[in-house]
Amino acid sequence: MLFHFSHRSLKPEILDDFELQGNNLAENLKELEWVNRYLGGYSQLGQALQEVVETQSNQKHWHVADIGCGGGDTLRYLAKKTAAWPQKFRLTGVDANAHAIAYAKSLSEGLNIGYQKAMLSPELLKAMQADVVLFNLFLHHFKDEEIIEFLSTCQKQGVKVIITDLERSKLAYFLFNMLTRIIKFSHISRHDGLLSIQKSFTQKDWAYLFHKSNYSRYTVKWRWAFRWVCCLNH
Repeated sequence: MLFHFSHRSLKPEILDDFELQGNNLAENLKELEWVNRYLGGYSQLGQALQEVVETQSNQKHWHVADIGCGGGDTLRYLAKKTAAWPQKFRLTGVDANAHAIAYAKSLSEGLNIGYQKAMLSPELLKAMQADVVLFNLFLHHFKDEEIIEFLSTCQKQGVKVIITDLERSKLAYFLFNMLTRIIKFSHISRHDGLLSIQKSFTQKDWAYLFHKSNYSRYTVKWRWAFRWVCCLNH
């Protein structure tokens, strides 16, 4: 049956199996890094973090937590980018897959990044005591009511949130399908990438989720390639 893009899919992705490991996991994490590097993910997230930090010019120390960090490539990018900034940053990556955490650690030696195996929950968000929480291509894994609960917890804790995620659209689906055939992505990356687009968001979705989470101060920007960049201030 054809998918009609008017609503979010709730089908699980292959990566939702937290026991995924070995070559299948490593191949997928490398391909996700390619997507972040060449389709704008790094630069968009770095710019969003810089804008958030600039709103608090007197704050000199920042704890940034990347929830659903996967192989840690985004954190490695941010560690290098923020090294020249006048502020001091402590970076923490959280993922429910112990094998992804081990992979991330192996590539992050010498960088100021800590990693933690944990499931996303309101309790985790409270315990993190982060100044900024990143959800990079991650929230689409959850149902609306779960997202509202996570964001509401951040709002109550006075945490700033940066979200990057995909646009749910037929054009995004078609172009990703063509691109990943041309560059020969693995089965897992193609399957989960296409499904991720079906599970992702429209601008109307974001307005609903942020309203329900009691965030009144936020920005939602569309960026290439078919990404939303959202900044939430308490």
